[in-house]
Amino acid sequence: CLNAGVFSSKQTLERTGLYGVLNMHAPMITTVGAGYLELRHGSSTLFFFLTEGFVEIQNNEVHFAVSGGEAKEEIDLERAKASADRARAMIDGQARPDDFDLMRAKAALQRALLRQRLAGK
Repeated sequence: CLNAGVFSSKQTLERTGLYGVLNMHAPMITTVGAGYLELRHGSSTLFFFLTEGFVEIQNNEVHFAVSGGEAKEEIDLERAKASADRARAMIDGQARPDDFDLMRAKAALQRALLRQRLAGK
């Protein structure tokens, strides 16, 4: 559970792209894809990696329901690299593009690469 307090803006990924949330944003519920959450308040910025889930915006509050996440400072870069290598090996070994394991491997590779990218910010 993340209680990040009051922030002036939030930016995150949804399945169709990047979006930002400012004060007095219209209420909405949408999906979020694996990606990052950027929270800004004044000159401070916090970054978090989030997995797939949902976001609800209502009454100047933003609530995320995701299957996992971690603060940028908690990302284990070596673990993310190893995860990407395992996913690539699984993808290279697949014969059928509609195989469920192939889809899972591609999703795992995307998450690993996003973690690496965020850890490098």
